[in-house]
Amino acid sequence: MRKRTKHFTQKLKTLTTNTFNYLLEMETNVFRTYQLAKFGLLITSGAVFLILISKTITPSQWSWYWKLLTAYFIPPAGKETIIPLGINRGIPSFTWFISIVTIDLLISLTIITNWWLIELAISQSKYIKKSYTKLQNRVNRLEQKKYGIFLPIILLIFMFIPFQGSGCISTSILGTLLGFKREHIIIVVLIGSIISTLLITIIYIEGIALWN
Repeated sequence: MRKRTKHFTQKLKTLTTNTFNYLLEMETNVFRTYQLAKFGLLITSGAVFLILISKTITPSQWSWYWKLLTAYFIPPAGKETIIPLGINRGIPSFTWFISIVTIDLLISLTIITNWWLIELAISQSKYIKKSYTKLQNRVNRLEQKKYGIFLPIILLIFMFIPFQGSGCISTSILGTLLGFKREHIIIVVLIGSIISTLLITIIYIEGIALWN
């Protein structure tokens, strides 16, 4: 009787363990599927946006458009570089403005809703790992200075000023590491992108007008 009880208890324990592991694995798979779905939705949104833009400009403008937009992701190119070049190549300033703000917003959303991408990128690239370490050091310095309620303003300035390492990517990562809520990061990125893009566009257009 004791052997049967012991055997039954062992089988029940094994069944419980296997069921728990299965559920845990299923939960992980569902989570991964959910994450990939969010990532795919954002990528699809970006692709649809670019297709719509391509229908509003000429083939010649589109040729410069996608090249400059690609350069936007490669340091040291930034707004202060691609906006004047784009307008100079005939791309409508309003199209450039909407495009850059939208891309900044989509990139920020991708980062803060798919943090696993950052972890994956860090594990695959020494350069990204080095940049990530620098951002962590900045976070530590910001936290040590205890800016308090002024911290969102500091983050906005970081997003706004076009120096090396700033922008929607770094701002989104910094905001996440500092514990900002997602909606607050999006607001900072959106405001910073609108102001900086608009300011650079106006300065360049006015500069050309004065020069002529």
